[in-house]
Amino acid sequence: MIIRPAVAIAFGLLGCSFIGVRNPPEQPPIHAPIDCKDSSVLPMIDTVPAIIGLGFGGLLTIGGLSCQPGGGSSCDGAVIGLIVGVPMLAIGALYTASAVHGRGATSRCRDAKRHQDEHDAICDGGRRNVNNLCYCPDGQTWGGHACMGTPLAQECSGGAYAFGPPNDSQCFCLDGFAVNNGQCVETAQAAKQHLEEEDAKKHTSCLQQRHEIFERAGKISDPQERAPLLESMPICNGEAPPPPTREPSDFDRTQRRERAEMRMRAAFDAARTGDCATVVKLDVEVREIDAEFHNKVFVRDVGLARCLAGNVDAPPITPAHGPVPESP
Repeated sequence: MIIRPAVAIAFGLLGCSFIGVRNPPEQPPIHAPIDCKDSSVLPMIDTVPAIIGLGFGGLLTIGGLSCQPGGGSSCDGAVIGLIVGVPMLAIGALYTASAVHGRGATSRCRDAKRHQDEHDAICDGGRRNVNNLCYCPDGQTWGGHACMGTPLAQECSGGAYAFGPPNDSQCFCLDGFAVNNGQCVETAQAAKQHLEEEDAKKHTSCLQQRHEIFERAGKISDPQERAPLLESMPICNGEAPPPPTREPSDFDRTQRRERAEMRMRAAFDAARTGDCATVVKLDVEVREIDAEFHNKVFVRDVGLARCLAGNVDAPPITPAHGPVPESP
């Protein structure tokens, strides 16, 4: 009960800012809160008695000093004015100094905190910010570009993982997950990206398998031995052509065969000039038009096979003489 009046008297005699406002440390910590006040309330409170003390105390002191010696009873009021005005002037000066100190300290405190905020750690590669430092989840280590290894979900629940030092860790969801009803749920964008990555891996594996088949087929000189190997080539750019809804007529077969032969002649011209990108495009078109012609005639040509295997520097080929052979 005695402490509160003592604090009030100290505030009244010394100024609020001298008691309640401190300067920030000369070297503010980067990873810990800064112990200082950035509020201007106490300096504003000091400003009120500073104005009153300097104003009224100054007027009373000037009035008292203006009385000439021997003025008689007329100088009695001037003496009282000096007795009251000089202490008020001193108190006003004290509160002025306190207000100046408070405004300077709070301004420096705001600058220090703003400087600390500007240097907050920006964490990437699966890391999280814990006390302004970047941490990988427990069980993983930083590999220079991303967190490596398998995270351990031991201390956290809801699919979250612990990040940070052993005695001060925090629970976060991994990249691509967000909190939903207390559970870490994969976001739609992350799920889409995951599917795209899986499709890309399958497509790359298919292209590699197709390239290996073409390389093996290129080493076989006998067309009869090479044909079964080329027919086993996988389709990498989507599903196989859908089966016809009705049995095609002889006229339909003839039309398709002619269209396929036209594109094969165009593929010959492209391969002769080294334009393998066009050969790959025509390969898809021929397969969609006439799958039988594609598998038994188109892909058996060694020059076209080099382009389809990804060899963009395929040597020029000599166009076949006469009409394109019909499939048996």
